[in-house]
Amino acid sequence: MLLDCMIEKMAQAVKVSHSKYNPFPHEIIIRSAAVPKESSNEQDAQGQREDGGDADMIESYAPRFSLDDVALNEKVREQIRTAIAAVRYKKKMVQEWGMSEQFAGNRAVILNFYGKPGTGKSMAAEAIAQALGKNVYHINYSQLESKYVGETPKNIRRAFECAAKDSAVLIFDEADSFLGKRLSSVTQSADYGVNITRSVLLMELEKFTGVVVFTTNLISNYDEAFKRRILLSVYFEMPDEQARKKIWALHLGGKIPLETGVTADALAARYTSISGADIKDMVFYAALRALEQGGETLGFPAFDYAHGTIRERYRNQDAEKNVEIVSSKTITEEEYQREINGGEG
Repeated sequence: MLLDCMIEKMAQAVKVSHSKYNPFPHEIIIRSAAVPKESSNEQDAQGQREDGGDADMIESYAPRFSLDDVALNEKVREQIRTAIAAVRYKKKMVQEWGMSEQFAGNRAVILNFYGKPGTGKSMAAEAIAQALGKNVYHINYSQLESKYVGETPKNIRRAFECAAKDSAVLIFDEADSFLGKRLSSVTQSADYGVNITRSVLLMELEKFTGVVVFTTNLISNYDEAFKRRILLSVYFEMPDEQARKKIWALHLGGKIPLETGVTADALAARYTSISGADIKDMVFYAALRALEQGGETLGFPAFDYAHGTIRERYRNQDAEKNVEIVSSKTITEEEYQREINGGEG
């Protein structure tokens, strides 16, 4: 009787979660797992679900950066201004100029920032919120993706509800984690859960009327259904020399003792193909190097050492990514439907 009741509830859950983005699975595998120690008591587990609510899942605050605070290449800066204009003048374009077709099927203004780490994507997202006079709702993925069955879609809905209530800008960092391609071979309950999560996110984006900014280093992982809903996608390049000068000047400040000839302009010309985050780290490493060797000023040898440290870090990261790709094939929506339905058209 208990087993029948459990199966009936599972069937109901699958039925409720069914949508055009998430068809019925042809197979669901049920596995037993040990209950986590911290959740051994049902009441304690329920309390954790309730206590770990919005405060842990969403980081809400006033934007810390303006567009003037972010050192960007001029091409990227112009695209950011276009993104701000898309939000600021959307109502006028739709209601007064009759350009509703530009926003058809996408009531939210969805922006996507992609590029290498440390190039200012998250800072630029906050700068957009600052320009629009809105707060930021920054999503914490480690909390958003819950270990409890069915909780992750609820967390996604809660994030959109909070942002809509406060008219805030939603920022999803490392968005490829949730905007990845839907799984075409659903053979485990975990796989089905991933597809449900992505389907819920799609539906919430369709209902949302505010501003969403996705940032990622891996845009190639995005599902096409998400790509179609993006109004503007901006590629963040490594900062050019002018942008590097500004970043160096910011992090050197006015108190760090520098040797003669070591200036923001000289450093920007000497070290190329580095991000803003790299420059910040280089100042830190160079200072440590100088102090370790008993120096009272920072010269080019200290910065050369710091640059070598950054280069070594990149080499290690590239080595970690050197894995065999089994398949990079993408499938169409029709092929996806046939896979889910067991090969039936």
